[in-house]
Amino acid sequence: MATMKRAAVGSLVALTVLIVAGLAVESYAQSSGPTDTQCANAWTDSSASDSCGQSYDLGGLTQVNTNTYTAEARNGQCYVNVDCKRNWGTPINNTFNGTTAEVESLSNCDGYLRKGSC
Repeated sequence: MATMKRAAVGSLVALTVLIVAGLAVESYAQSSGPTDTQCANAWTDSSASDSCGQSYDLGGLTQVNTNTYTAEARNGQCYVNVDCKRNWGTPINNTFNGTTAEVESLSNCDGYLRKGSC
């Protein structure tokens, strides 16, 4: 009888360990980083998006079409790649990796992406 009780307790412990491990894996999968949509929304919410990834008229002589940008989830963070307008001159290509909060805080500082204000 004692052997059966020990076997039952051992099985219960093993089952508990499996359940806890499964919950930990599921929790990690859910919190492993932002989605593409969250990164794109964070970029749109940033002040930099107003002057980066646009078409620019450079004195009426030349129009530089940089109407593309990438804002997506990569390796648990947001990845942004975009050309940003300078005060004078052609746009500068920028790459930024960070959290959604950091992406939302991005500013265009004379063609360069910076967290917060210039």
